[in-house]
Amino acid sequence: MGVDRLSEGKKTRDDAVINLDHARVRLRSRAAEVPTSLARNLRDICELLDKGLTNQARSRLATLLTQARNQPVLLAQARCALSTALNMLGQFRDSLAAVAMYEAPEARAKLDPALSTKLRVQIALAYNYNGDHPKAIALLKATLRELPEEGPEVGSVYTALVLSAPWKAIGKRATGEDSLRLTSAWDWRTFMKGSTKIVLKIWSRPPSWSAIIPLLSCSAEFTSIWLAPAHS
Repeated sequence: MGVDRLSEGKKTRDDAVINLDHARVRLRSRAAEVPTSLARNLRDICELLDKGLTNQARSRLATLLTQARNQPVLLAQARCALSTALNMLGQFRDSLAAVAMYEAPEARAKLDPALSTKLRVQIALAYNYNGDHPKAIALLKATLRELPEEGPEVGSVYTALVLSAPWKAIGKRATGEDSLRLTSAWDWRTFMKGSTKIVLKIWSRPPSWSAIIPLLSCSAEFTSIWLAPAHS
């Protein structure tokens, strides 16, 4: 009889361990489901931005930012999307405020290189739209120095350089070396895709001259850079 009680006690303890293991598995599963769901929401929001549905995207971002507060990567991605949305709405100060905390290298230490570069480009664009063109170009040049010479990240930085029209804004002309780098390292797919999105976003709502003028300036500056003679 004593043996039976010992067996029953052991079985109870084993069952408790098994139940605890099952509970841990369920918790891990639920924890994994949360980032997956948030990531799906972020993709949907980015699609709204691509379609020019900025107000809808911004509304959903407000909820996502609260839900992602304990998910550093998703939070950074959401803030970057928010900055883009605010830029599209012409709220340039708020756009910079949305991502300014990622300007410090330590704030991006746990993010992958692609996301870190994306944030730095967005910060530079936000500075540009706020009129601080020297700061914008300084950030973009610093980003370029830390990247390999080829790849999508480099293309995104050069796209930002042209969209910012930095040489015109700070009273400088592109040198022959700049022209060579722009023509040889340019990521044309990134530029065309980005430019098309910008045009669609501008004309998806009543046109704002504050948004159109930088784009026209960008087009003129890009043409002059492209046609500038390169030094042999």
